[in-house]
Amino acid sequence: MDKIAKDVGDIQSRLLHHRPIINAEIRYFVREFEEKRGHRESRLLENLSKMVVEANEQMLPTNLEGTNQDMMSNIIKRCKSSLSDSHFALQLCFENYVISGIT
Repeated sequence: MDKIAKDVGDIQSRLLHHRPIINAEIRYFVREFEEKRGHRESRLLENLSKMVVEANEQMLPTNLEGTNQDMMSNIIKRCKSSLSDSHFALQLCFENYVISGIT
């Protein structure tokens, strides 16, 4: 009778206690996942980091403030030139109007 109770207890623990089986399956899944992926993500992130550093070095000037100052001074010069040209054209139009109005 004790042997039957022990066997029933063993069968019950095997049927109802799945922790060892689940732990083994989890370890197997993690091992397979890591082997198949082969640390692809870390290599991808390293490559992206290198690309960003290269892009920053190539595309961004080292002194943005100086560049902005140069651009602004160039824009101001062009605006002043356009203003003087338009003032000259306006003077010519006014003189032509006055001359044509007098005669």
